Amino acid sequence: MIRSITYMTIGCILLLVASLLYVMMDHPRDVTIMVDGRQTKIETLETSVFGVLQEAGISVRSQDVIEPALSADLPKNDLIVIQPAKEITLIMGYGEARTIRTQARRVDDLLKEQGISQMLETDDVYPSKEGLKNVLLLPVVLNQKMKA
Repeated sequence: MIRSITYMTIGCILLLVASLLYVMMDHPRDVTIMVDGRQTKIETLETSVFGVLQEAGISVRSQDVIEPALSADLPKNDLIVIQPAKEITLIMGYGEARTIRTQARRVDDLLKEQGISQMLETDDVYPSKEGLKNVLLLPVVLNQKMKA
């Protein structure tokens, strides 16, 4: 009788240890990655945002906004949101073109970001200066006239 109680106790202890080990093991998580409004789901064992993006084959640039940050652990809601910077061409002067990446979504924000704050009445901006606050980014043409 004592022998069977001993075996039952050992069996219960082994079952408890096995259960604890199972609970402590890493389990795959379903992570949702939103890139510019498009949703992708990935199952991963990674615990950091950087690791998940690397596993998913998603590369990001320094101008992209990532929430949570690349260095952060995965959030409890398993959601990573990436807003990539837009690549635009800014044409200044007489044909000098620069391709830049920006988070600005309006022309006036882009001009401020690029340090273009003082413009003369003779400067041409396409889309027009009057609509700068409401215009989404398009290729921007800025012809600043040379002072004589």
